[in-house]
Amino acid sequence: ALAPPDLSLKEALSGLNFWLQFFIEFVLAGCAFVICNNLAQMVRALGPPESEAEASGDRPAGMSAAPLVSLFSIFNCGGRLVVALVSESAARRGFARSLPFSVACALMAVAHMCVMAHHRSALALGCACAGLAYGALAAVNPVVVSVLFGTKAFASIYTAVMVAGGLGSMGLSSALAAGNYERATAPGETVCTGPACFRSTSAICSAISLAGLAASCALASRETAAKRIRRRRSMSTINVFAHTDRDSQASE
Repeated sequence: ALAPPDLSLKEALSGLNFWLQFFIEFVLAGCAFVICNNLAQMVRALGPPESEAEASGDRPAGMSAAPLVSLFSIFNCGGRLVVALVSESAARRGFARSLPFSVACALMAVAHMCVMAHHRSALALGCACAGLAYGALAAVNPVVVSVLFGTKAFASIYTAVMVAGGLGSMGLSSALAAGNYERATAPGETVCTGPACFRSTSAICSAISLAGLAASCALASRETAAKRIRRRRSMSTINVFAHTDRDSQASE
C-alpha cells in the first residue's frame, strides 16, 4: 500500500485539496440542514392537511413532519453503513476514496429539486435523498482526510474541515432559507403557504450542490493523480534498489 503524505495543518491549508473538501462539506452539510431544520415549515407550505383529524384541529400543525424526520434519519444511518462498505470495496479496485462525494452531491441536488416540486411524495423522496447524501458525507469524510493529508495532524485538519459544516448550516439553513421564507410570507401572516416559500432556496441549494459535484470530481481526479505519482516514485525506488543489488552481486 502506498503511504499517504503526512501534512501539517498549515501545509494542508495551503493546498487546493483542503479547500475542495471544505467546500464539499459546506455544500452537503448546509443543504442537508436546510431540509432537516425546515421540514415542519415545508409541510405547512404544501397546504392544509388531508386527514379530517388534522383539518379539524385535533392534531397540532406540523405534526405530519415527524415521519419525514424519521425518513431522513433512517436514510442517514443507512447511507453511513452502505456508503462505507461500497467505498471500501471501490477503493480496493483502484477508485478514489473521495469519489462518493460526487454521488452525495448529485443526490443532494435531486433532493432540493424534489422540494421545488411542491408535492408530498416528492418531499418524502427529497428527505430520503438528503439523508442518504448526508450519511455518505459522514462515512467518507474522515477517510478522505487521512488519505489526502495523512495522520500526522489528522485531528486538527479534520476539525478544520468540520468548520465548513457549521458555516453551511448558518449560511444556508439559518440565513438563506429563513430570509427567503420571511420574504415569501404574506403581510400580516406568520406561516407561509405555497410553492414560493422554499422555491428560491431549493433552487440555490440545487445549484450549489451541482457546484459541489464539480468540486468532488476535481478532488477525486487530483487524488487519483497523486496516487499515480506516488506509485511511480515507489517503483523507481524499487528499481534503484534492484539495480544496486545486481551490481553488488556482479562485483562479488
